[in-house]
Amino acid sequence: MKRFYNYFLSLLLLMVAGVSGAMAQGVYDQGVLLETEEAITSQNVLLYSQGQHGTGYLNGTGAFAQTIGKTCLYRFEATGESVEGHNIYLIKQVLTGLYVKDYQLLEDGVDSSDDGGFKSGDASDMTSSAAEALKVTVTVAENGSEDPYAGATEGKAGEQDLSYTAFVIRRAELVNGKVQFYGHLGKPFHSIYNDTNAWHIYSVVEPTGKDKLLAYTTAYYGTDNADPALNYPAGTTAGYFKAELVNAAHAAWQEAYDILQVEGSYTLTDEETNVLCDKIENTMTALTASDARLPLTAGRYFINDNRETKLYLNATTVSNKDAWACSAYTVPEELDYSAASYLWDVEIAGQDSIYLKHLLTGLYVQSTMADDHHYALGKEPVALKLSAPTAGNRATFWITPKGNERACTNGAGWMLSWTDVNDPGNHFTFTAVDVDDAKIAQWAAEAKQIKLNETLAELYTAADGLYKEGTGYKAAEGFTYTNDFTEEGKLVSPAEGEDDATKEANSHWYSNKKQGNEGTYEALVDNNPDTYFHSNWSEGAFAPSIAKNHYLVATLDAPVSGDIMVKMAKRMRGNDFPLQVAIYGTNEFDKANANAAKWTFQGFSDISWTDSVEISGKDGTKDKTLPDGVGAAYMHLDGSYKYIKIAATKTVYNFDPNDKNNTNGFLYNRGYFCLSEMNIWPTSGLVTTLSPEYQEAMTAAPEVYAALGEEINKAAAELAANKATQAQIDALNAAIEAFKNNLPVPSRVTDAYNAAKAFLDAANTNNMIGTELAQYSQESADALQTTLAKYETFDKIDLVSINAAVNDINAAFNAFKGSVRLPEAGKFYTIKSASTKVVAEADKQAQGYQGAIYNAIVYSTGNNKSNSLSDANSAVRFTFANHSSEVTTDGETSLDAMMSSLSDSISLKDDASYVWKAETAQDGKMVLRNLATGMYLTGANGKLYQSTEPTPILGEGVKPNVFRFNLGADAKGVTQYMNTKGATGTVVPWKDPADENSYWQFNELADDDYTTESFAVKGVKEGQFYACTFPVAITPDGNAVPYTVLGVNEAKDKLILAEVEDEVPAGTPVILLADVLTNNGEGTVGNLTVGCEDLASAKFVFEPKVGDGLCGVLCEPVEIAETCGHLANGKIVTGAYTVPCNGAYLANAAVTAEKGKESIDLAKGVGDTLTGIDDAKVVVLPSVVNVYGINGQLIKKSVKAANATKNLPAGVYVIGGQKVLVK
Repeated sequence: MKRFYNYFLSLLLLMVAGVSGAMAQGVYDQGVLLETEEAITSQNVLLYSQGQHGTGYLNGTGAFAQTIGKTCLYRFEATGESVEGHNIYLIKQVLTGLYVKDYQLLEDGVDSSDDGGFKSGDASDMTSSAAEALKVTVTVAENGSEDPYAGATEGKAGEQDLSYTAFVIRRAELVNGKVQFYGHLGKPFHSIYNDTNAWHIYSVVEPTGKDKLLAYTTAYYGTDNADPALNYPAGTTAGYFKAELVNAAHAAWQEAYDILQVEGSYTLTDEETNVLCDKIENTMTALTASDARLPLTAGRYFINDNRETKLYLNATTVSNKDAWACSAYTVPEELDYSAASYLWDVEIAGQDSIYLKHLLTGLYVQSTMADDHHYALGKEPVALKLSAPTAGNRATFWITPKGNERACTNGAGWMLSWTDVNDPGNHFTFTAVDVDDAKIAQWAAEAKQIKLNETLAELYTAADGLYKEGTGYKAAEGFTYTNDFTEEGKLVSPAEGEDDATKEANSHWYSNKKQGNEGTYEALVDNNPDTYFHSNWSEGAFAPSIAKNHYLVATLDAPVSGDIMVKMAKRMRGNDFPLQVAIYGTNEFDKANANAAKWTFQGFSDISWTDSVEISGKDGTKDKTLPDGVGAAYMHLDGSYKYIKIAATKTVYNFDPNDKNNTNGFLYNRGYFCLSEMNIWPTSGLVTTLSPEYQEAMTAAPEVYAALGEEINKAAAELAANKATQAQIDALNAAIEAFKNNLPVPSRVTDAYNAAKAFLDAANTNNMIGTELAQYSQESADALQTTLAKYETFDKIDLVSINAAVNDINAAFNAFKGSVRLPEAGKFYTIKSASTKVVAEADKQAQGYQGAIYNAIVYSTGNNKSNSLSDANSAVRFTFANHSSEVTTDGETSLDAMMSSLSDSISLKDDASYVWKAETAQDGKMVLRNLATGMYLTGANGKLYQSTEPTPILGEGVKPNVFRFNLGADAKGVTQYMNTKGATGTVVPWKDPADENSYWQFNELADDDYTTESFAVKGVKEGQFYACTFPVAITPDGNAVPYTVLGVNEAKDKLILAEVEDEVPAGTPVILLADVLTNNGEGTVGNLTVGCEDLASAKFVFEPKVGDGLCGVLCEPVEIAETCGHLANGKIVTGAYTVPCNGAYLANAAVTAEKGKESIDLAKGVGDTLTGIDDAKVVVLPSVVNVYGINGQLIKKSVKAANATKNLPAGVYVIGGQKVLVK
């Protein structure tokens, strides 16, 4: 251990001695703080930035470095020129010899992070030419100085520290009359601001001897001196590192490690030290180069994450949408059909990007989401960025669908974005598979057959259960069971063993869902009512059924046939016991592989708890007797069986046999159960019974019952041969449906009665009968009460009577709900939250906001009509009321105390997007249209979105003047309600009808309360241009200045605009200048009011038009080609891009000689891109191309270039980035 101690002690001492204040360890040390211009311009220096946006050393044009490497050394190179008596310098990186490139802010620009031209991190921001370099002056910073050449700067808490000497670097030449600084904002940038322009400049110290070697090992191997062979594993498959590079790096590491472990004096000379340090640097530089890893090539792969239990990528469906998913999978030694679900074809899309195609479905991974938890799959390929991880297993890949997202697995089977660099779920391994298409086709056929078998087997189970459900058994005449569980003939014996643990392990009972920390198997056969077995309650309640249940399996002492009795005793607490069981038999069962057992379903049996056989024992420490503590189930077996499965298909928390309508609120069907005793006895003389409902169905339609039986037998034959067909699945489904349609179910009346009565009772309790908004009429309430009185007791079992009763109740119930007083048709309203929920400060992180949502006002964000947006991107949003974040749960700032202060400062006279018109309102449904966008508030299939067609939304009254909006049932059958999501300020679906964030109120507006002649574009920057398309005609109003595009100037460096002085027709794209803002306070960002035609009578247009080189986008985002342009931070840029709704883009612009009223600068080459391709150039297209229309919209994706023009109508297209004429 001494050798290790020596090395790490040396390292620790070096770090303590060499790091103080701003200092950090690297291959160099930070020297003294330099305080004069002569000192900083006569040697290599370090430029250090300190601020809340990022602290560190200038390191090229990317993010600042935290350790001092060779790229951090700079030199101020004198040009021999001066300005205002100050010398002019160039900033030169010593290692590369490159200069910081000159950059000039746009005319109205304030910093390079806004105008879109300075990439800050891209090599294009450096130059080898002194002529292209940035010329600067460097002067000592003077806090508060107004003379920029005297080092004007501003000390600012958290931004820059001027308590010790700093320097200001400014561009020698003014820009549009403005001073331009070379400053810091987490990385270098150009700006006019003096609160981010101070640099601390230090000398450089190069360590020698052992200190130098320690500096290099720390810089390249980390403070833990990790062997690079561990962090950069060698291998021969994609993602692994070339063995020769890994071996070389490891050898250098080993040499340094061995030397540093030697106790006593350091033995290397300075020359030997330099050689070893160069070896460390060179081998690690080679190992971290982009070509050191083996690339991913086109081919067929398994793809898995790097969790301890690996999850493999596959496909699924969510809400009827194809989606990317994952699940655990064990790759078999010899691949079989199961592999097909996990195989992916990798197609190369470009440098560092791929298309990912699921082999079985033929669908590609998309960059959009199918739901909140899954990326979508689609027919068209979408390029996914591939990159090498900077942490975790470096022999893997990060997959980036778009932006800064990082695809990641989840134990629930999700595939979503999670950017934690250390998460093993976003580190993916690609394992090549040599499988041809013929084998895939074979596996696909096998997988299809297996899926059909599984589907038919599941349906068969349900059908067989339905067929036998009405058949039951009762004990022979005169037979009574007792509470004696030691009676002769019992078939399940206690297990043998030296202790309780051994007995439990050897138990003759097994459950698919035993509660691990409560109860035992052996309690069922210990003849002790104080002990019990409990099935799993910790996973939560569920509705048990033939398909999903908790069950027990009994291993019998000897096989049994004929009639059996299953006797059981409740737990002494009397809670959670089965009311009905499904009984199965088999002769092969293995606990270790329980799911492999093939069970034969025997039938259902109701348990006779009402026979009042008591049991006595202790409930905790109290003596207790349960008068109905013992029950029995009976079944006739169709053969001889060694194993009996008893599945709880109906359960109850507690039970009152006299409370048929459950008015006491007992909790039925929690799914789990507990019992103190259970055993099985052979019996005889069971009497077959048929439920009245089944008797009625078989009498009324015997052929339907017979047809169900026939289809069940046919399905059994196909399952036995493992040759299920879709035709048999369809036939069995049809037989099931026909039988259900003829089966009288009296509980339908009870269910309808209970639902209507509960709703009416709640309305009476909450004062919801009256004439105010959201109240129900007294007349309909009386009619519903009269109807319910007719069916308070119902004892009919024929289908006609049941249907009549259900229809009668539902008609009265629907009439009552439809009587709710709604906003008046034809009038205008605001919609505000009526929620009285308050989120405390302690819950802010979990909820994403604090305070109250009460009085938050709803608005339409634009014309997006998608019904699949994520919650965070909902097109319907809300604005919090003023002071809402100040509301607390009690005291002087409670909601009651603050309610009068919770108003908004929104001017409805400027912005109509907060105004909604009730176009129709009747029978509990409203059609609500946004005044500004013309979009209809839509709730359907459990989703909330906007549509261009009138769509009624269902309103339910919950309090006087308070509604909730019912959005219908989602794909899982769960009803959703319109709710607020405070963390994102969006209006979203939510399943809880009692959640007050789903409560809303309408505020009627007078004619002079709101505008019909303007709306607001929110969050825009003053003085900036925006490309827009609106569904109504807009008019110049002095706030937003509209321009049309004349074309690109002859120099091809500006887009020439002409001011529009008249009305811009609806749907026509336009360039808007944000001239005067509202709601911006003292800032430069706020709302832009846009004048428009009379919104109350406007005919909204939802199909965009194409102008002169400007193409509109209205209700659906448009993916444009790289040859198109779009506005980004007020500047025209080109490149593939998704234009959002209400945006616009440039395509096929003309060259113009006109001057125009305004112009927008174009980056180098953009003008050429927008106006066409040089005819003199010969272009060779890539083998695979995308095809776009001349308006930039995608037509074909990833087609062979030779086939790109096939079946295209005559016209001009952009193919592989080139304009092509199709005749």
